Amino acid sequence: MAANAYFDRAAALGTRDVIPQETGDIGTPQENPAPVITRRAWIGGGLGAIAATIVAGVGVSRWSSGEYITAPLGSVRRAALADGSAVTLNTNTEITVAMEQAVRRVHLIAGEANFDVAKDRARPFVVDAGSVQVRVVGTSFLVRRTNDDDVAVTVREGIVEVHRGSDTSVRLTAGDRLILPANAPVTREGLSMADVDRLG
Repeated sequence: MAANAYFDRAAALGTRDVIPQETGDIGTPQENPAPVITRRAWIGGGLGAIAATIVAGVGVSRWSSGEYITAPLGSVRRAALADGSAVTLNTNTEITVAMEQAVRRVHLIAGEANFDVAKDRARPFVVDAGSVQVRVVGTSFLVRRTNDDDVAVTVREGIVEVHRGSDTSVRLTAGDRLILPANAPVTREGLSMADVDRLG
């Protein structure tokens, strides 16, 4: 699943087209005349720049105010995020995403989501799941939240820091699973990578 993130990151970043230079007769490059900028082209270019600025502003506003992503009951959805990360939503899952200047924040409203996080030490990636907060820089992990506000965090790779209310933060590494029931003590399990893959 983590390998698929590379394709999603490429989709998020876009691709660049390469246009070959035209030539005239074989072996003779076609000389392109110097461009002439007319008044109409200059005005059109200015309007285009204004339009691009407006679109960019809308894009920034969209991310800063948060984006809602959902996988309806009976479906699974994978989405690329603006920072190059990717998220896979299991069935009946809802999240909101806000890419802020100092932090990348996801709110897990309900369900289960697997995150493949692009590394960015300047902007930690934080998942809020009720009273539980998961904080990473760049890794792959799974967060599940039930209707009873029970939360489980499973780490595929890297290091994850889990925090709930006034409790001391718990640091997890690959293969660790932390179960945080709403009304019961926290338990920690060590899983094999095969077990981790089955959970995802």
